Amino acid sequence: MAVNKRKIVLITMIVLLLCEIGFYYGVKYNAEQKKNIIVNDLAVTTDSAVTIKDNEKVVFYIYDNKTNYLKKSEENIEKTSHQNEKIKRIFQVLRDKSGDNFNKNAEVINVFFENGGVVYLNLNRDFLTPTFSDEVKQYTIYSVVNTICDLGYSKVKFMIENEDVEKLGNSIGAMDAFSKDALLIKGE
Repeated sequence: MAVNKRKIVLITMIVLLLCEIGFYYGVKYNAEQKKNIIVNDLAVTTDSAVTIKDNEKVVFYIYDNKTNYLKKSEENIEKTSHQNEKIKRIFQVLRDKSGDNFNKNAEVINVFFENGGVVYLNLNRDFLTPTFSDEVKQYTIYSVVNTICDLGYSKVKFMIENEDVEKLGNSIGAMDAFSKDALLIKGE
């Protein structure tokens, strides 16, 4: 019987040792994995396997064709330190939330900034479809302008495929940069 007790104690010690070794390597491996989490193609060191992305509230102005005003709406977007990426994301949200009043193929090619708070928004040719009425074109333009100016910029200048344009959508004068127009906003 003493031999059986020794075997049981020896087996128990071996099992405990194996568990301790497994736990040590498991913790070490898990710690290494946490250090190598990839978020948006950037390596980030974190103490947790769950990474919470920061969001920020942005005021959007969406055209409401029932009231013929821009409706103010707050939305959360992913926070970024790059202003050109932020404006591209804002443009996408405006496009997606505006329904049939915004061409779904419209894309931002790039964004430039000038001293004095002017944002140059370089868009593809699909921005304003010629079949839209002049009223829809105007509200679409000011939806973008008022939203961007609400970020603290003074004006927005539109370019189409790297070229200055005299008119947007063949009818809206665009030689100068646009400033925010509060008269188009419902309740302001």
